[in-house]
Amino acid sequence: MNTKKIYKQAAIVLLFFSLISSFFYPKIIPLSIIAGGAVALINFRGMIKGLSGLLKPEKVIASRLVILNLFRLLMVFGVLFMLMYLRIVNGLGLLVGLTIVFIIILKEGWVYAKNV
Repeated sequence: MNTKKIYKQAAIVLLFFSLISSFFYPKIIPLSIIAGGAVALINFRGMIKGLSGLLKPEKVIASRLVILNLFRLLMVFGVLFMLMYLRIVNGLGLLVGLTIVFIIILKEGWVYAKNV
């Protein structure tokens, strides 16, 4: 799967949606969309690194892989909680940004699976 294509598409779509929302909503919503997309892309990159470690048979330690993935998930929840607790971002905007990146990843995965 071409991850650079995912990052590029996600950046374009996130900027488009945040630009459109800046005309209709307060400033916090476009910022929240970009923040949600950024957190989703960072999480996606961490997931790729974790799964690529799973494919190397000489270095597979299942407990280490599980602990690192749980730590990554805990960090994502911590960042999202702190952003919302400090009222830097809005929950709806975060959800929109996360959903946009999720849909792009699903679309690219579908295209990749169809071609293989």
